[in-house]
This record gives sequence, structure tokens and C-alpha cells, in this order.
Amino acid sequence: MTPCMHNLTYRWSKLIPSRPPGIEMETTMITLTLAGMLLGCETKFYDDTGATSTDDTSDTTDTADTTDTETIGDGDSPVVEGGTIECQSSDDDSPFDLYYFDADVTDPQGSSNVATIGSKFYAYDEDGSLIFSDDIVVCSGGNCFGSFREDKYDDLDCDDISDQKFTIEIFDEDGNSSGEAKLTALVPEA
Repeated sequence: MTPCMHNLTYRWSKLIPSRPPGIEMETTMITLTLAGMLLGCETKFYDDTGATSTDDTSDTTDTADTTDTETIGDGDSPVVEGGTIECQSSDDDSPFDLYYFDADVTDPQGSSNVATIGSKFYAYDEDGSLIFSDDIVVCSGGNCFGSFREDKYDDLDCDDISDQKFTIEIFDEDGNSSGEAKLTALVPEA
């Protein structure tokens, strides 16, 4: 979380009235992301010299030999570098299981080219059948994340998180897709 977003989180938490944890988390995550973009939080990028810039443009006149470099993806589409999903079981404070996921994403045109909203989340059962898919992914600064309550979708249970498959598909502003990328389930210790 960038310092700007951390500051927004603190300020925004003082404005949000108390709600059940599941609803508050969903609302807060989406609201903070959109508020950060509207308020103009800057993402700083560092070049090889340690100098900072607030945009991701760089000098493209690199004279180094690039014949032995590995190409990631197709050169146009976003790439999911890795991601996780975890579930918080229901308790007295919240009657619903809460799922949270996040992933690191890169795009050949820069992280600002990853679409803020409109990317997809998929959940599959242990047989590989689709349980649901939805546009609940929010992306900002190379990080994509989201959350949902199990009561919104059938056939989900925190106890089965390791048996189910969860994926995300990230889109960029040009309409390019990362394809589905599997999220690693974080299983709570018993």
C-alpha cells in the first residue's frame, strides 16, 4: 500500500460508520481505490539510478544487448506475477465467510495501462466446474484485489478453499487479456 493510500485508509476509516465487517471491507476496498484515483495519489517509479519519477515513461534508447532476455507474455497483454486468496470463517461478529484476494500484475505499457475495473474473478469446484465469475477485481498501481461474501455465491465454504480453484483474468485499457491466472489458496492453520 502506497503512503498516499495508507493516509486515505486512515482518514476514510474515520468517516465510515460502523457496519458488519463483511460489508465494511467490501465497501472500503472499492471506495478507497476509487477515492485514491480521484484524489490523484501518485505512484513513484524508480530507475536504475534511484531517481524517482511520477510516471512510468522511461528512456527507450537502451543500447544494451537484449538478445538473451526472456519475453514475458505476448508483449502486449498484462501478466499476473502471482496472487493469493484467503478466507475468514464466519464468527459472532460476521455471519458470513469472507474471501479476500490480491495479485501483482505487470503490463508491457506500464502499470497505468492495467484497467482499474472490469477484470474478472472465477471460482471453480473440485471437479473443475465453474461456480461463478464476476467483475469484482479492482486494479491500481500494479496490484489487483477484491473481496466477496460467501452468501453472494452458492457452493463456497472456507473449509473447502484448498479443494476449489480460483483464478483472475486481468484486462488492460487496450482490451488485452492476461488469460486466467490461478490464485494460491492460503489455508488457515488449525
